[in-house]
Amino acid sequence: MNSNNGNYFLSSILFILFFSSFQILAKEDCQKYYDALDNLRSVMRHGYKEPRGEYLRGKERKIKKQIRLCKKDQNNELNYYSSNIQQPAKSKIRYHNINVPNKDQLGRQALTVKGLFEGVKQQAWLDFYQRPKDCRKPKTTSKFSKCLKHRDEAAENFKVHWVKNNLHTSKLDVAVTRSKPKQLNNKIKDTNAQNRRLAMNKATCMFWQEKHKQNPQDLNIKDLMETECKKSK
Repeated sequence: MNSNNGNYFLSSILFILFFSSFQILAKEDCQKYYDALDNLRSVMRHGYKEPRGEYLRGKERKIKKQIRLCKKDQNNELNYYSSNIQQPAKSKIRYHNINVPNKDQLGRQALTVKGLFEGVKQQAWLDFYQRPKDCRKPKTTSKFSKCLKHRDEAAENFKVHWVKNNLHTSKLDVAVTRSKPKQLNNKIKDTNAQNRRLAMNKATCMFWQEKHKQNPQDLNIKDLMETECKKSK
């Protein structure tokens, strides 16, 4: 092995060692931003209404910018050091493409939040729940978690109140019904009497219809049939 080959071999070994150690340091240096981005997306999945959604998207953009700057600084350092070492071959450092949308990334889409309840119950919940002031614009993920816990606990209390109030309303309806037994009984009696009259009229109508079939030429039977059948309608 001549001196040129020896120098090339030594340069190759140094480059491999440098490149390996640089990759490890680079990964550790930028990993904190990737971790922060993952935590933020975890919070986003819980869902929040505007203007909190704009705050979350703004924070996401800042973290993505920090990742881009981190990648740029690492590439500059790598180019600087690699230019002073004879490289045996070109190597590429691959990073995650943070510009590719995924199911956890909201981008500029508006946050859509489904109500915890439906209809009248949802409106009652909105009137019931009082959001703490420090939960209107939380600035940390830990605060977000505490606010979510507060909301969930309030929702459980609301369910208990909702059941009690509806049970009380049902009892009031029963009390009102019981306070007017005479009117209710009279109405039932009138309905029953009317049904009996209609049944009697229909039976009489059918009787004279049969008579008319037997004696179609008898005008008196025909008149009686028409009179009784009108009453049954």
